[in-house]
Amino acid sequence: MLGIGNPLAGDEGIGIHVIERIQKQELPPNVRVVDGGTGGIDLVQFLEECDCAVVVDAADMKAPPGTCRVFSLDEVDAMGRSSTMSLHQADFPSVVRLTRMLTRCPDVIRVVGIQPEVLRWQTTLGPMLTSKFDEIVDRVLAEVESCQHMTPLVAQAT
Repeated sequence: MLGIGNPLAGDEGIGIHVIERIQKQELPPNVRVVDGGTGGIDLVQFLEECDCAVVVDAADMKAPPGTCRVFSLDEVDAMGRSSTMSLHQADFPSVVRLTRMLTRCPDVIRVVGIQPEVLRWQTTLGPMLTSKFDEIVDRVLAEVESCQHMTPLVAQAT
C-alpha cells in the first residue's frame, strides 16, 4: 500500500493520514505500507517490489468533497498528462511508465482517489474528510483485501 500526498496541505495529505491509521492495524505479512510523501521517481523502487499496488491520494474529480473512487491505472492514464487529477506535482502515471521501462511493474495498480475539500496550509483534514475518514480507510482496506492472492503487496497513500 502506498500513500502519497502532502500532510501539511489539509486534505491533500489524505493518503498519508490513511496509511498512518492502517499502519496501526494488524495486517497480513505480505502487506507493506509505505509513506510515499509527495511522490516522484523514488516510488519506482516500491513499485518494482510488488504484484499489486493500492495507491491512496487526493484527487480532483470535480465531485463532492469526501467522494472516494477506485481507478485502474489505465483509467488514470486515460485522463491524460494534462489532467488535474493529482493535486501535487507528482505525476503517478509517469512514475509507472518509468517503472515499466526500467524494471518490473506491478500486475495490478489501483488508485483510491479522494475528493478534497480543504486545500490550505494545515496539518489536519477538513471537516468533510474527517467525518468520512473511517469509511475511506475501510474502502482502502477492501482494495488491499482484493489483492491478497498476490505477494508481496504494497499499498500506497497520497
